[in-house]
Amino acid sequence: MPSNPSSPGTQTVEALALFPFCCPNCDSLVNKAALFCSDLCRDEAKFVRYFRACLNDGRYNEPDVQEALRIRLALILGGGYAERARRLSQTIRDAVIARDGGRCRKCGKPGNQIDHIHGSSSDLDNLQLLCEWCHNKKTTTGFVKISAETHPEEWVKREALLARIHAARPIRLCDSMEWEQLWQVLLKARRKALKGG
Repeated sequence: MPSNPSSPGTQTVEALALFPFCCPNCDSLVNKAALFCSDLCRDEAKFVRYFRACLNDGRYNEPDVQEALRIRLALILGGGYAERARRLSQTIRDAVIARDGGRCRKCGKPGNQIDHIHGSSSDLDNLQLLCEWCHNKKTTTGFVKISAETHPEEWVKREALLARIHAARPIRLCDSMEWEQLWQVLLKARRKALKGG
């Protein structure tokens, strides 16, 4: 249990700036000047904020947004998505688009998504251009349906995330739309605390 608990609903920048730091997403201890204890926690908080924003502004009613949210949730429940490891330079993106003639390798329609065929390698022979539909289909093909009985840990996490998403007010500071301004203040305060100031 953290020595400076930041109970859901009562988190403040001041409480989260006390050393040892609490992860704003899960309350695990963070002993360095980082915001989250892991990339997965950062991704969970980002997902909750994005989902809440989609509900607030009406984007949630669009089928493509619902599919994107379903995919993001599944990736989080599966342990996360190594976004940084899969980030491509514009040079590599341009090379894939040129090699594939701007067309989806699966259906031949105009392509707009660079897909890693296997794993996270950014070698050109592991990359392909896909349209959004084919990319989403490839991504969801490996998904399995979960329930409380078949995947109890994932189900608990799913339910906790959905509770945060549908809460009338943000449960955690990192769920708030103000987080985009607050995280810089928090990171600065954590750096200052580590320097003893």
